[in-house]
Amino acid sequence: MEQEGSRFSRSLRDLRASWPQLAITDILYKILAFVILTPLTAALVRVVVSMSGRTVLADEDLLFFFLRPVGWVSLILLGGITLAIIGLEQAALMSIVLGERKGLQVDFWRALVFVGGRAWSVLQVTALLVARVLLIAAPFLLVAGLTYKLLLTQHDINFYLAEKPPEFLWAVGIAVVLVAGLAFLLAQRLIGWAFSLPLAIFGGSRPLAALRESRTMVDGKRQMIAKWLIGWAVASLVFSAGLTSAVLMVGREVIPRLTGALPMFVVALGLTLLLWGLVNLVTTLVSAAVFAVLIVDLYETMGGGSTVLERTQQEAEAGARLRTVSFSRGFVIALSVVALIVSAGFAFFLLQQASIEDRVEITAHRGAAMHAPENTLAAVEVALEAGTDWVEIDVQETLDGEVVVLHDSDLKKVGGVDLKIWDATWEDLQEIDVGSFFSPEFSDQRVPKLEQVLELCRGKAGVVIELKYYGHQVHLEERVAEIVDGMGMASNIKVMSLDYDGLKRMKAVRPDWTTGILTSVVMGDLTRMEVDFLAVNSGMANRRFVKATHNSGKEVFTWTVNDVLGMSAMMDLGVDSIITDDPQLARDVLAYRAELNPVERLLAGLAVYFGGVKDTPEDNA
Repeated sequence: MEQEGSRFSRSLRDLRASWPQLAITDILYKILAFVILTPLTAALVRVVVSMSGRTVLADEDLLFFFLRPVGWVSLILLGGITLAIIGLEQAALMSIVLGERKGLQVDFWRALVFVGGRAWSVLQVTALLVARVLLIAAPFLLVAGLTYKLLLTQHDINFYLAEKPPEFLWAVGIAVVLVAGLAFLLAQRLIGWAFSLPLAIFGGSRPLAALRESRTMVDGKRQMIAKWLIGWAVASLVFSAGLTSAVLMVGREVIPRLTGALPMFVVALGLTLLLWGLVNLVTTLVSAAVFAVLIVDLYETMGGGSTVLERTQQEAEAGARLRTVSFSRGFVIALSVVALIVSAGFAFFLLQQASIEDRVEITAHRGAAMHAPENTLAAVEVALEAGTDWVEIDVQETLDGEVVVLHDSDLKKVGGVDLKIWDATWEDLQEIDVGSFFSPEFSDQRVPKLEQVLELCRGKAGVVIELKYYGHQVHLEERVAEIVDGMGMASNIKVMSLDYDGLKRMKAVRPDWTTGILTSVVMGDLTRMEVDFLAVNSGMANRRFVKATHNSGKEVFTWTVNDVLGMSAMMDLGVDSIITDDPQLARDVLAYRAELNPVERLLAGLAVYFGGVKDTPEDNA
């Protein structure tokens, strides 16, 4: 206990003595990483995408690419760059701490220069770590793949997620064991390699030797090291959560009370957002600095050397002194004035961004899937009654060539029947109840044809047709085109899909139709895809993305947004359509927002953070 208290005291003393240089180094390094390393990563992403033969990779294409050897190599390179960035930053921070320990004059500039001269060693160490982690993880990943293949491929994955049958629970259990086993094994190995970086940059060890020497250093002391590292992780989380919660608490208490006084509201809002940003910066800075101090202390007490750092400092310019940072009263006052100006400016910018009028359309996802069984005529009817602008449905082909409306590849989830759509005829489907899984009152519902949905929506709403591809389609694009043209609905439909090749085939069949790519994960510039709209997961949508998409002449659809705050946030961003399971709620949000002034709209947009909007529009009236 006395040794642990001594280590804590030493670490606290080192942090207090070095914190100005650590802070400057962390900030400068983040700037350098953004200016230099971010473009490098972007260039690698472009190379990865070009190797795939496409301009952008999204969802299924991205998954299939990374399942190939070239994808593995690309993933390893991207992971290596990320770890190298972290390694270089930690090396610079540790240089300052170790310099303080040795009485050397290591300021932020010398730390950056010192680490820059040993960047190749840092890169080699991180590359070795990545390679060894992959070798350890490989058998676990192989067992996970076999588990999925044997237990979760007989039916559509949505059935397993919704019904959770015994084989799904077995798969989850195996996954938990695999994750726990892999985590334990990796933790053991990573603790053994904890000092490989300081051994390489301070002790002069070659990268491969540094890993071996690190394992030797920690033998018999793994539990102690693990305890300190776990303590650091827990303390970092508590520190970050505590500061963030304090800022949010102040925001929730103060900001809603000032909506009647615009100047005070603007200043308070700006200061709160500025403080929030500073808190995020401080928490990441403190976490990185404390980690560096902890590793240096453990490294030194276990006999780690610092010959390279000492020799480098001896060769440095004579008389160099540690540059300290002090804050005078005048500096603090000037900084406060600047913060007020920046806060007010930022708040006024936000006010200008607050939309005056919502120009968004509502798209009912699989009909009104929250209130009726998905992709049934009943769900479409509920959506139409809610006043939806568009009804989104999924279509695929049956054995006898009919285009039917169904999302999954089989009827296990919605009908309890183990029957693939491509093995079923239209008559087969009419024998299966696809409504009772939702509620007994919908027991009369059957899988509808595309024609039935189009007829129901004629003159009431447009139809967004998602093309589903499970590898058994025959002439899906041509048959959809024939049906739509036969119904005279070509001007009232849009087509989207996860499969970009399928969309290109659709465009080849009907060049004038509106098409959109559906995606939740992307690598590359999504706006370069030859489509008319981008249907993205709401988590991908931000102001920059929406603006870039609109500048490219495309529209933005976001899915699947089912809550008040999410809908309001998407409306603030200026998306063109919100895809939702609850079109009536979306209509209520639009009506509620129509009564708000710009300040109130801004508050609604920030409500997710400051608690200004409750669960339903009616609760806020």
